[in-house]
Amino acid sequence: NLANRIKTATGASGWKEAPAATLASLSTMFANLATGADVTWDGKKFTNHRLGITGLMDQNGYICFGPNCGGLITQWGSSDYGYVKFPIAFTAFRRVLLTHQGSAFMIAKFTESINNNGFTLSVADLNGGVNVAKGYDAQYLAIGK
Repeated sequence: NLANRIKTATGASGWKEAPAATLASLSTMFANLATGADVTWDGKKFTNHRLGITGLMDQNGYICFGPNCGGLITQWGSSDYGYVKFPIAFTAFRRVLLTHQGSAFMIAKFTESINNNGFTLSVADLNGGVNVAKGYDAQYLAIGK
């Protein structure tokens, strides 16, 4: 029964066959995950090949959590004269959260529907006027996949 237990525990076809992963290789894998050794950087872009996570760490950036997290993407940044082009396109869009960076008397609103590549917003004052000057743009956090 001991040989059968070894075969079952290792996932091998026989008890004399080497296991697919050793305790030493698993230990190395977990150490690399903890230290970030599996992450490669290209400027401000990063990729964790083992976990399938990619991202851009910049003022307008994103993190794509990969297939293990259902393809979830979080993107952030600020509008440029009222227009936002996402750093990467979504295949399925979910939500945008906005904060206004101008006067406390201004509100941000969408003038075009949000799509997978970005959106346009205008900033209206409380009297109904519209201003999309750079000083009245907004920061955003977008979630989708």
